[in-house]
Amino acid sequence: MKAFFLRPTGLISVEGGALGGCLPRSDTLSAALVSVWRHVSPGADIDTIAARPPFVVSSALPWIPLSGTREILYPVPPGFFDRAADRQPGERKRLKRAAYATAGLFSRILHEPDLDPTTFASLDRGALVTHVPGKETPKSYRFAGSRLRVSVDRLGDGPLEGLLFETSASELAPGCGMAVIAKVEPEAEMMFKAALRLLGLEGVGAERTAGQGGFEVESVEPFAGPGFGSGMRLLLSLYHPTREEVGAGVLSAGRYALLERGGWITAPGAGSLRRRPVRMLAEGSVVGEAGGLPMGDVVEVLEPRREVGLRFPVFRDGRALWIDFAAEGVGHER
Repeated sequence: MKAFFLRPTGLISVEGGALGGCLPRSDTLSAALVSVWRHVSPGADIDTIAARPPFVVSSALPWIPLSGTREILYPVPPGFFDRAADRQPGERKRLKRAAYATAGLFSRILHEPDLDPTTFASLDRGALVTHVPGKETPKSYRFAGSRLRVSVDRLGDGPLEGLLFETSASELAPGCGMAVIAKVEPEAEMMFKAALRLLGLEGVGAERTAGQGGFEVESVEPFAGPGFGSGMRLLLSLYHPTREEVGAGVLSAGRYALLERGGWITAPGAGSLRRRPVRMLAEGSVVGEAGGLPMGDVVEVLEPRREVGLRFPVFRDGRALWIDFAAEGVGHER
């Protein structure tokens, strides 16, 4: 696996994205990469690639500058901080809001049963880091932002004087960015890197034609995982388990959160069509090893409808990307 460190070049607004709509999720990234694949691999069978992309990606994860390095923040499992919060009940509400944390804080929770939560240094808007005296961290990871827009007269195709409005978006703090972890089939690695860079130029999320959602690939580094133990798997992406995986006990001993992914699609020559909603496990869920099964599948959420201009099927990528996680890390139930 490799970590792709991305630095946004402007505002970001992703419908249904993580961390307040700031971070695109794995299914959004997978679909966006497939959409630009034809431009980096002319002649590729895009229907086949869409049904089984030659890569698996994580959801975008925050990274912050810490001690002169890029520190990736990992999604927090449901109830992971319960044990620490029990020592000071007043901390429970603050810790419950934490969606991401540094590897150092994960390790301390796993290995220090009497950890005092006042040793946490908080980054607001859903991220936590371990307090490290004398080392600078950003005051915030994400800032709320907006873009001023003008209403347009659809008949005359000109602005309507005096009718201004704002659209909400997010902006990352200076020096911060987002990382995407990817497992790519060897023969597709060059195309994947080209597709990711092209996607950075096109942008992800809303208002791409107005310059939002763009990013630059700052560096690519090998990724071996932070070493959180073994016995379970911590999801870095959305996950749609198969019947075989459920039967193998992938959910029986874990702790997980569910969310529904749906929405609309507008294809060239077609109207807006609603995609079939799919229930998926969220990033940060902890699941079993599923007896060695590959974890997850790609779900067809919309069949071709040539009568309205949709000439191809639409898929949602529910294949999981994970890191090993300690079995004792899920035993914090109250």
